[in-house]
Amino acid sequence: MQASSRSSSMERTSQWVSSQDVPTDLVVRVAGAAFPLHKAVMVPKCGYIRKAVAMATRPDPASTVEIELDGLPGGADAFEKAARYCYGANFEISARNAAALLCAAAFLDMQPADGGLARRVEEFLAQAGLRTLPNAIAVLRSCEGLLLTATEELGVARRAADAVALRVCNEVLFPTRSPPEWWASELAALSPASFHRVFTALRCRRAGPEVLVAAATAYAELLLADGKASDHRALLESVVAMLPSADDAPLPAAFLCRLLHDAVTTEASARMQAKADAALARENEALRSELARMRAHMSSGVQQSKGSGSRTAATATVAGKKASFFGSMSRTLSRLNPFRAGGGWSKDTSSIRDSRGGAMNVVKPRRRRSSIS
Repeated sequence: MQASSRSSSMERTSQWVSSQDVPTDLVVRVAGAAFPLHKAVMVPKCGYIRKAVAMATRPDPASTVEIELDGLPGGADAFEKAARYCYGANFEISARNAAALLCAAAFLDMQPADGGLARRVEEFLAQAGLRTLPNAIAVLRSCEGLLLTATEELGVARRAADAVALRVCNEVLFPTRSPPEWWASELAALSPASFHRVFTALRCRRAGPEVLVAAATAYAELLLADGKASDHRALLESVVAMLPSADDAPLPAAFLCRLLHDAVTTEASARMQAKADAALARENEALRSELARMRAHMSSGVQQSKGSGSRTAATATVAGKKASFFGSMSRTLSRLNPFRAGGGWSKDTSSIRDSRGGAMNVVKPRRRRSSIS
């Protein structure tokens, strides 16, 4: 693998170095690829190579020098374009390699009086690289991975994220495509760290809550839909970590329910579940508080009536017994009463008089007259 890459790099280099009549006296190796070059061309435009050649040619200035550049940002592709610039050959600058070329130029210390390679890359970014949303996203994506540290030091990642946020705000105000929120799907190509940069830039530009919600929900849904089962848990945790707070933008309840369902399904961490559950619980916090107050009020009322209830228990028991006794006696007497309704005699006690001094005078009821026909 390394032999094939070395031979292909030497073949490509010979295409734009073959016009030189002077044999090569400098070999630069980058990630397994070898580039045969000339000191006279590379030394004046690369401060890093100038120092390395000066240290390696102290015994014999005419000897061939070999330099290892394994830590070069952008790898062999970025170095090849940097060498092409030194030789005056044509090379392409695109949104995908602009960040790598800037990092390589800074690493090689390519800062001549005219600005060098860095100036040409900056012109491209100003004129095309950061002028459209797809290009700005491509530049920001190229800052991920191995270039992250270098691009952060040069500020390329921050500038790209700010350019993405600016283009998103412009699309919200003045849509250029249909549907109007087409830009939300473009953000799904970013990593969670890069999207967090864009979201921070949107807040710095005071984007509206609807823009923040649309960006966060669309990115989360597309990211989780495209995620594989093996890394679904990591994606879910990263999505919840980058979600905006309720103060920035209230997220839809349906979206939060889906996140909570996915968290339970994938057995994600308790911290992530708690955050999603807390966001969903804000909708019902007032109802929960009211129910708690009602329970407290009812429990205090029960405790106050507990003492009075114990004092009246005995009285209620005796009264119940008396009531049950008189009730049974009344029912018994009513069955024995000869003057019940429907009998042959009617009950008449109006003539019964009580005499304390003697016996009572009882007047028999008069017979009813009846005739037999």
